[in-house]
Amino acid sequence: MGKPYSLDLRKRVVAAIKGGMSRNQAAKRFGVAISTAIGWMQRVEKTGSVEPSQMGGYKPKAISG
Repeated sequence: MGKPYSLDLRKRVVAAIKGGMSRNQAAKRFGVAISTAIGWMQRVEKTGSVEPSQMGGYKPKAISG
């Protein structure tokens, strides 16, 4: 599993999109996938933050017993 993108990069991409740049243009300018830029904007609209969610950790089994 790879490491998440830096918070600085996430903030710069989101700021560029909020500044009027399209998601496609911002993704190409900063060297990330278009789907990544779209996902970051969706996260900002939903949670108000671009911080990555937790990676790893304990996850209970879907079927118990």
